Amino acid sequence: MRTPLSQNILGGILAVLGTVTLLKGLRSGERVEGGWGWAPLALLPVSLVAFGWLMEHVGLLPSVAVLTLVSARAGRDFRWSEVLVLAVALMAATWAIFIAGLGLPYPLWAFEFGR
Repeated sequence: MRTPLSQNILGGILAVLGTVTLLKGLRSGERVEGGWGWAPLALLPVSLVAFGWLMEHVGLLPSVAVLTLVSARAGRDFRWSEVLVLAVALMAATWAIFIAGLGLPYPLWAFEFGR
């Protein structure tokens, strides 16, 4: 299957913007204070991998909740109350867009760990 032209154009625009941002940062010569945030650097890819794995085993809505919780944990200002509200809002938006709006056949709740 071929990739639609709009996806290629969007990918090209994002690549150009990323390159411009990288070059601006490298040319500034400005020293960055502080160190690497190793926990966020590890938590964000872990949340994405967990989302992909959980989609098949627990369904769309729990996967979105886990993605939101783990990704938010990577930030400095983690507050359970705010993150839970955000997770519920994202779950509702996910259902509205992908299930109700686009009619995609994702299972909402599919707890199948035995397979």
